[in-house]
Amino acid sequence: MRKIHLLYLLLVFTFNACSDLDNNPIEESKENIAIDKIKGRIPNLSYNKNANNKSRSKLSFKEEKDLALQINKYINQGYEEIEIPMGNYKIYKTIRLKSDVKLSFDYDAIIRRDPSFKGAIIGNANTNSYIENVEISGGIFYSNENNGNIIKLKCNNSIFENIIVENFRAIAFHLKGNNNLLQNLEVYGPTKKIGNKDWNGTAAIHVYQGEHNTIKNSILNSGDDGVAFQPEGNETISNSNVYNCTINSIEGASCVVGLPTESKGIVRDIIFNDIVGVVKDNALITIVNKSKRQEAYPEKSRVRNITFKKISLKGEGEIRKGVAFRCHNGGWVSNIKITDCSFKGKFRDFGLDIRSSQKKSRNNRDVQIINTTIQGNKHWMPRCPVNFKVRRNKINKLPKC
Repeated sequence: MRKIHLLYLLLVFTFNACSDLDNNPIEESKENIAIDKIKGRIPNLSYNKNANNKSRSKLSFKEEKDLALQINKYINQGYEEIEIPMGNYKIYKTIRLKSDVKLSFDYDAIIRRDPSFKGAIIGNANTNSYIENVEISGGIFYSNENNGNIIKLKCNNSIFENIIVENFRAIAFHLKGNNNLLQNLEVYGPTKKIGNKDWNGTAAIHVYQGEHNTIKNSILNSGDDGVAFQPEGNETISNSNVYNCTINSIEGASCVVGLPTESKGIVRDIIFNDIVGVVKDNALITIVNKSKRQEAYPEKSRVRNITFKKISLKGEGEIRKGVAFRCHNGGWVSNIKITDCSFKGKFRDFGLDIRSSQKKSRNNRDVQIINTTIQGNKHWMPRCPVNFKVRRNKINKLPKC
């Protein structure tokens, strides 16, 4: 009987010891530390290139003060790496970047534009020159009903990643420059009209000049165009690509490439690959050359070598067009390849709209549509492009050439 009693006491003691171990505050604190490390909540240590020992120091940021003033102060003091911790910050003026600056925002750092401020949230210190080797990562940038770009930069060899933009009414990323990488972005434009303001101009990413720029692994929602490669003046855009993205638009197109009316630039060697998305109005994709500044007898089109591959876009409800070639004022395009794509929707105008200049010498050239589905029973092609190739497609009632 005594042996049984001792055995019972031993079992009770063992159970209580295990229970105490489960509730051990030391173990709990270790778990919290691990979680904090995963979430990135570590002291913000920043590197000052002008410091004698070039050590890292902790910078302080006050939520009630203008974040731009605080960051600009550190940039002017020579800090190259600036980490902004979690918090709610307001912006009353532009953060002015210089070359070789890295801005790292905590995943919970929320940056709100003040309603009185209509400029870009992040821009160049000197708007007349390009900066080099800039990195911007993290943060949630929340705009307002006023116009104003989120990031407007002239930069080369720079990286933009893991950035969230919400409720903007201009252009989220307004860029000029070479060798820039934009990845893992989330852009959410306004979801409804406010007053008499429409969606015009609310592009997610607009590249105005540069070469070797890459946009990838992103979710882009905009009121107007999703991703656009369109120079303003005499600039050239070339050798750039967009891939593995979801691109949705309300009253624009998911993908736009070409020349607007007043541009005398060149757009060439652009690739859109592995894109999905929904468009609520206008066209699914647009290839455009409306420039009034065409040469008398051009040897090459100013819009050429454009590829769309593995694109799956659909219209929500009734939209205007599927695939639209908009060529006016003597403009034309050449070497356009559309391969392994699907464009679906109920189109008010045309599923495939290939318009060219009224001048026969400037007809579109070398257009290939291969293994592609374009829904709709109406298509518009006043003149077939020179060297027009269509193979293995599902396009109802396509005009014969």
